[in-house]
Amino acid sequence: TNDITVDKNGMTLIGGTGNDTFTYASSSLASADIVYGGSQVLADILKVTGNTAMSASNFTNIFEIETLDLSSYSGILTIGSGVLPFSTVLFGSGGATLNIDSNSLGTQILTGTSGTVNVTNLDATLNADFTNVAAGLTLNADWSGTGVYTGNLTNVDTLTISSGTMTVTDNILGTLLVSGAGNI
Repeated sequence: TNDITVDKNGMTLIGGTGNDTFTYASSSLASADIVYGGSQVLADILKVTGNTAMSASNFTNIFEIETLDLSSYSGILTIGSGVLPFSTVLFGSGGATLNIDSNSLGTQILTGTSGTVNVTNLDATLNADFTNVAAGLTLNADWSGTGVYTGNLTNVDTLTISSGTMTVTDNILGTLLVSGAGNI
């Protein structure tokens, strides 16, 4: 097991054969950094601390890291396009916010007790599945198009229909409160 703390950017880091934890201050994690956890063990962690806003470009060269640990991060991470390259995202007392396009949120497990996940463009993923989002997180979803939604809204706290029309059955919508200028 290796625990590596990184305080500057432009580095190439390669993990060993054990479970590696790479800890970055959010102000130091740059797209130029190359972090490779190694393919031998599926328990490598990229831990981000601080509160500097980050985007998908910060994770361009991250490979074979299974968990993104935001438990000590209090900033905003925005993933607009591309798939989030981690199988698990851990939230904690830092209260991080993850803004993510519905296309980018695949089968990742979002877990923890404190944090906010804002999902945009729900209309682009008509069969979205939110069962992998922990009930302890605040999950907000935004719809801004027209379509028939067949996914689930499990663990969604607020649904906003910004524009357009969302067609959805009662058994999917349940008792979820809906707001916004669009139609349902």
